[in-house]
Amino acid sequence: MSVTPVSSSTSATTTEKPATSKNQTGMEGLGQDAFMTLLLEQMKNQDPLKPLEDKDFIAQLAQFNSLSQLTQLNKTMSELMSTQTLAQGSSLIGKTVSGLSSDGDTITGLVSGLRLVGGKVTLDVDGRDMSMDMVNSVQS
Repeated sequence: MSVTPVSSSTSATTTEKPATSKNQTGMEGLGQDAFMTLLLEQMKNQDPLKPLEDKDFIAQLAQFNSLSQLTQLNKTMSELMSTQTLAQGSSLIGKTVSGLSSDGDTITGLVSGLRLVGGKVTLDVDGRDMSMDMVNSVQS
């Protein structure tokens, strides 16, 4: 019986699909569906003389799961920080504050409102904008 050697120039072809996963964490992130597709392709195209062990696949899945959970935790913490900053800003409504306006001028006035702009709280101080982190003093 004759044995034909496997050539090292044999290539695997795959069909490239755009990453449109519901579970995708970011525009450039690797979603769960894409990760599982890559893992499946890795299993299909592994070297039969050096197969990966089960523990390697389990380790990859565990690492991806940890990364997904850390990404979700980061998102949750960002939302919590925004909520906390809004709560702090709302406690200044009706109080007199001093600080630098968005123009760089020093102003003192009554806070009549606030809004969230780009993740930062901006106070309305006598009709002028002041970032909450530019407040120097607060008076009742």
